[in-house]
Amino acid sequence: MDMNTFVQNLTWKKIAIGAISVLLMAWVLHEILFFAFFHETKQMLDQFNKQFTQQQTEIHKTISESEEKFADRDKAFDEMSKKFGEFVERQQKETFDYLTKVEKEQEERQKEFNKAFNEAPQKMWEAHEKFGEEMRKNFIKESKKMDEDFFRDGKNPKKNVKE
Repeated sequence: MDMNTFVQNLTWKKIAIGAISVLLMAWVLHEILFFAFFHETKQMLDQFNKQFTQQQTEIHKTISESEEKFADRDKAFDEMSKKFGEFVERQQKETFDYLTKVEKEQEERQKEFNKAFNEAPQKMWEAHEKFGEEMRKNFIKESKKMDEDFFRDGKNPKKNVKE
C-alpha cells in the first residue's frame, strides 16, 4: 500500500479516530511518565525525609548525651568547688588559729617584758646600792689597810679615827 491510496481512503471518521488514538496514546504516555516522575520524586523526598529524621535523631541524641556529660561535669565541678571551698575555709581557720596563738604568745612575752622592764630600775637601783655598799666596805677596808701599811713603823699612830 502506498501513501497516496492510504490518504485517499481516509475519511473524517478515520482521521478523528486516529487523532483521538494519538491523543489517547500521548495522554497515556504522559500519565506513565508523570507517574514515574511522581514516584521517583516521592521516593527521593521520602529518602530525604528519612535521612533528615535520622540526622535530627542523631543530633538530639548527641545533644542529650552532651547535656548528660555537661551535667556530670557540672556535678564534678560543683564537688571540686565544694572541696576547694572547704580546703580554703580550713586553711583560713588554721591560719587564723595560728595567728591568734602567735598573738597570745606575743602578748605574754610583752607582759613578761613589761614586768621585767618595770622591775629592772628597782633591781638595778638595789644592785647599785649593794655594789655601792660593797665598794664602800672595800674602800674602807683598803683604806684601813693602806693606813696600816703607811703608818706601820709607828711614828704617827692613829688617833681618834672613826670608821
